[in-house]
Amino acid sequence: MPYFVTEIQITRSILTRVLDIIFDTNAVGAVIYQPEHLPTFFDHSLSVDAVYDGVASLVKNAVDQIASHQPVIRVLEIGLRFGGLASRVAGKLKEYGDRCQYVATDLASTFLRDADEVLNSRQLQKVHTARFDIEQSPESQ
Repeated sequence: MPYFVTEIQITRSILTRVLDIIFDTNAVGAVIYQPEHLPTFFDHSLSVDAVYDGVASLVKNAVDQIASHQPVIRVLEIGLRFGGLASRVAGKLKEYGDRCQYVATDLASTFLRDADEVLNSRQLQKVHTARFDIEQSPESQ
Protein backbone atom coordinates (compact mmCIF):
# COMPACT_ATOMS: atom_id res chain seq x y z
CA MET A 1 0.00 0.00 0.00
CA PRO A 2 2.76 2.61 0.68
CA TYR A 3 3.72 2.45 -2.98
CA PHE A 4 0.35 3.94 -3.94
CA VAL A 5 0.52 6.80 -1.43
CA THR A 6 1.25 9.49 -4.02
CA GLU A 7 -1.50 8.35 -6.37
CA ILE A 8 -3.96 8.13 -3.46
CA GLN A 9 -3.07 11.63 -2.25
CA ILE A 10 -3.51 13.09 -5.72
CA THR A 11 -6.81 11.22 -6.22
CA ARG A 12 -8.11 12.52 -2.88
CA SER A 13 -7.13 16.06 -3.84
CA ILE A 14 -8.93 15.71 -7.17
CA LEU A 15 -12.04 14.27 -5.53
CA THR A 16 -12.25 17.11 -3.01
CA ARG A 17 -12.24 19.57 -5.93
CA VAL A 18 -14.34 17.55 -8.38
CA LEU A 19 -16.95 20.28 -8.88
CA ASP A 20 -14.26 22.86 -9.63
CA ILE A 21 -12.73 20.45 -12.14
CA ILE A 22 -16.07 19.70 -13.83
CA PHE A 23 -16.70 23.40 -14.43
CA ASP A 24 -13.06 24.29 -15.17
CA THR A 25 -10.93 21.52 -16.68
CA ASN A 26 -7.80 23.58 -16.02
CA ALA A 27 -8.39 23.17 -12.29
CA VAL A 28 -7.09 19.58 -12.38
CA GLY A 29 -3.63 20.88 -13.23
CA ALA A 30 -3.64 23.04 -10.13
CA VAL A 31 -4.34 19.92 -8.06
CA ILE A 32 -1.89 17.56 -9.73
CA TYR A 33 0.96 20.06 -9.84
CA GLN A 34 0.78 21.16 -6.21
CA PRO A 35 4.25 21.47 -4.67
CA GLU A 36 3.52 18.68 -2.17
CA HIS A 37 2.59 16.24 -4.97
CA LEU A 38 4.95 17.04 -7.80
CA PRO A 39 8.35 15.87 -6.48
CA THR A 40 6.98 12.64 -5.01
CA PHE A 41 4.87 11.88 -8.06
CA PHE A 42 7.89 11.99 -10.37
CA ASP A 43 10.10 9.99 -8.04
CA HIS A 44 7.96 7.74 -5.81
CA SER A 45 4.80 6.66 -7.57
CA LEU A 46 3.89 3.30 -9.01
CA SER A 47 2.72 4.61 -12.37
CA VAL A 48 5.76 6.80 -13.01
CA ASP A 49 8.14 4.09 -11.75
CA ALA A 50 6.67 1.65 -14.28
CA VAL A 51 7.18 4.12 -17.13
CA TYR A 52 10.71 5.07 -16.00
CA ASP A 53 11.75 1.42 -15.64
CA GLY A 54 10.38 0.63 -19.10
CA VAL A 55 12.16 3.56 -20.72
CA ALA A 56 15.39 2.75 -18.86
CA SER A 57 15.28 -0.81 -20.21
CA LEU A 58 14.69 0.44 -23.76
CA VAL A 59 17.60 2.89 -23.53
CA LYS A 60 19.85 0.18 -22.04
CA ASN A 61 19.00 -2.18 -24.93
CA ALA A 62 19.74 0.55 -27.48
CA VAL A 63 23.04 1.42 -25.79
CA ASP A 64 24.02 -2.26 -25.68
CA GLN A 65 23.55 -2.44 -29.45
CA ILE A 66 25.35 0.84 -30.15
CA ALA A 67 28.25 -0.05 -27.84
CA SER A 68 29.30 -2.97 -30.02
CA HIS A 69 30.38 -0.60 -32.80
CA GLN A 70 30.85 2.84 -31.19
CA PRO A 71 33.69 3.77 -28.84
CA VAL A 72 31.63 6.53 -27.16
CA ILE A 73 27.90 6.48 -26.53
CA ARG A 74 26.06 9.77 -26.00
CA VAL A 75 22.64 9.92 -24.38
CA LEU A 76 20.67 13.17 -24.29
CA GLU A 77 17.61 13.46 -22.07
CA ILE A 78 15.31 16.41 -22.64
CA GLY A 79 12.91 17.10 -19.79
CA LEU A 80 14.91 16.24 -16.69
CA ARG A 81 12.43 17.45 -14.10
CA PHE A 82 13.52 15.98 -10.76
CA GLY A 83 15.98 13.43 -12.15
CA GLY A 84 13.87 10.30 -11.66
CA LEU A 85 14.25 8.98 -15.20
CA ALA A 86 17.88 10.05 -15.46
CA SER A 87 18.74 8.19 -12.26
CA ARG A 88 17.16 4.98 -13.54
CA VAL A 89 18.70 5.15 -17.01
CA ALA A 90 22.14 6.18 -15.74
CA GLY A 91 22.02 3.43 -13.13
CA LYS A 92 21.53 0.86 -15.88
CA LEU A 93 24.41 2.33 -17.90
CA LYS A 94 27.04 2.38 -15.12
CA GLU A 95 28.83 -0.61 -16.64
CA TYR A 96 29.91 1.56 -19.60
CA GLY A 97 31.78 3.99 -17.35
CA ASP A 98 33.43 6.83 -19.29
CA ARG A 99 32.35 5.36 -22.64
CA CYS A 100 28.82 6.60 -21.94
CA GLN A 101 28.19 10.33 -21.78
CA TYR A 102 24.78 11.08 -20.26
CA VAL A 103 23.51 14.64 -20.47
CA ALA A 104 20.16 15.35 -18.85
CA THR A 105 18.59 18.69 -19.69
CA ASP A 106 15.51 20.71 -18.92
CA LEU A 107 14.09 23.90 -20.37
CA ALA A 108 13.60 25.23 -16.83
CA SER A 109 16.81 25.74 -14.90
CA THR A 110 14.83 25.57 -11.64
CA PHE A 111 14.74 21.77 -11.90
CA LEU A 112 18.51 21.36 -12.28
CA ARG A 113 19.41 21.87 -8.60
CA ASP A 114 16.80 19.37 -7.41
CA ALA A 115 17.85 16.85 -10.06
CA ASP A 116 21.53 17.22 -9.12
CA GLU A 117 20.63 16.43 -5.51
CA VAL A 118 18.73 13.30 -6.56
CA LEU A 119 21.52 12.13 -8.87
CA ASN A 120 24.25 12.80 -6.30
CA SER A 121 22.31 10.99 -3.58
CA ARG A 122 22.21 7.95 -5.88
CA GLN A 123 25.92 8.28 -6.65
CA LEU A 124 25.36 9.16 -10.30
CA GLN A 125 27.68 12.17 -10.46
CA LYS A 126 28.71 11.31 -14.03
CA VAL A 127 25.33 12.50 -15.29
CA HIS A 128 25.83 16.04 -16.54
CA THR A 129 22.81 18.31 -16.07
CA ALA A 130 22.29 21.44 -18.13
CA ARG A 131 19.62 23.84 -19.25
CA PHE A 132 18.38 22.86 -22.71
CA ASP A 133 18.47 25.75 -25.13
CA ILE A 134 15.68 25.20 -27.63
CA GLU A 135 17.41 27.50 -30.12
CA GLN A 136 20.56 25.36 -30.27
CA SER A 137 20.94 21.99 -31.99
CA PRO A 138 20.69 18.94 -29.70
CA GLU A 139 24.10 17.78 -30.97
CA SER A 140 25.79 20.87 -29.58
CA GLN A 141 24.32 20.26 -26.15
